[in-house]
Amino acid sequence: MKPYWVVFTGTLQRALIYRARIFIYGFVNTFIPLLMIIIWTSYYQMGKSISGYSYSQLISYYLAVTIVSLFASTSHQRTCDDIKNGELANYVIKPFNYYFFRLAFELGGYVIKFAVFIAVTLTLFWLLKIPVSFNTTPLHLSVALVSFLLAYLLSFSSALLVGSVAFFITETTGITNLFEMLSSLATGKIFPLTFFPIAIQQLIAYTPFASMIYFPAQVIVGSLRPDQLQSGLITQLLWLIIIATSWLFVWRAGIRKFSAVGL
Repeated sequence: MKPYWVVFTGTLQRALIYRARIFIYGFVNTFIPLLMIIIWTSYYQMGKSISGYSYSQLISYYLAVTIVSLFASTSHQRTCDDIKNGELANYVIKPFNYYFFRLAFELGGYVIKFAVFIAVTLTLFWLLKIPVSFNTTPLHLSVALVSFLLAYLLSFSSALLVGSVAFFITETTGITNLFEMLSSLATGKIFPLTFFPIAIQQLIAYTPFASMIYFPAQVIVGSLRPDQLQSGLITQLLWLIIIATSWLFVWRAGIRKFSAVGL
């Protein structure tokens, strides 16, 4: 555990060195929900409604999605680069697990950025008096905390799995771009999944994407019943086990054929 804590704190301290960049990151990412608010405000001013969402509910949803997506955002590119450039050899020979090393490294970089984003966004929403309605009951807050953690681990494991295809193919751009496109559409990041036709919603339900962002966002907004909260957490956990186990098989197969020269 100590080596991973050292990695986490080291990355955290490195992030604090570039404080100006962190604050710029917080402000820039605030523009995304604000832009969506401007778009949907114009739409609602025409007297229209969308899939049963009120103006306040939709605004709350997009803020929740932005919070979850930033918290659960991980990159597969670093794993791809480690494999392609042979840097992975530096990790393989060390006495720690690559999964937990990369997890500690990622978390160390995101903690400060995420905290700054939350502070900046909530301050702007309060100053602009933007109507936001979150469910803050003890039940929903506790479920939200667990669902956030599972969403991050699921997204992280998925990114590692996608990045590990670099063991077997030289050009990974096509696969990674496809994954990013599906993630944007099927996680509810662009539109709530209820905007899609029923057939598409049912199809997405059989994938892990909805568990990454859409479910945690729905928990925050408070639009789920207690039985839906329970089934959603179970689904997240099952997908995490499936994805993490799949990555482990791919990792072991890839390590057997991995080679690096001149390191």
